[in-house]
Amino acid sequence: MAKIRGKYGQIYLIAAIVIIALIVGLFAVANYSKKKESTKVKDLAKELREESSQVINYEIYSSDSKIEEFTNNFSSYAGDEVEIYYLVGNMSSFDVYTHDNGAKQIYNNFSQNASTIILSVHGSNYNFNLREGKNFYFVMYQELQGEIYVETS
Repeated sequence: MAKIRGKYGQIYLIAAIVIIALIVGLFAVANYSKKKESTKVKDLAKELREESSQVINYEIYSSDSKIEEFTNNFSSYAGDEVEIYYLVGNMSSFDVYTHDNGAKQIYNNFSQNASTIILSVHGSNYNFNLREGKNFYFVMYQELQGEIYVETS
């Protein structure tokens, strides 16, 4: 009879281990599968870097300015939850602007020091060095669930 009781004890022990493993597994899956909002800023910044270089090259070779149309379309594509500030021009003349509902809004919160522009967006400063020829820079800003995501060119 003692041998039979020992076998039942092993079964209870194995059953307890399996139940504990299932409970731990459920908690691990529950913690892992919490919905996390993803930010679009990183992917959008990569796209903007690639596409803007093509637009600038087009302008250089054709003398046909499409940068404002491009930035307006890109701002629409990015959506309202992402703010994009564009810096376009050369060492002597440049614009800093954003688009709001398709309308170009001049942005004046910057300073110029020799060939550097310091752009202030939401309390943070971003430095851009102006070079000879056409310059295109941006600051992309998104706030999501209390966290701030920023990408620059």
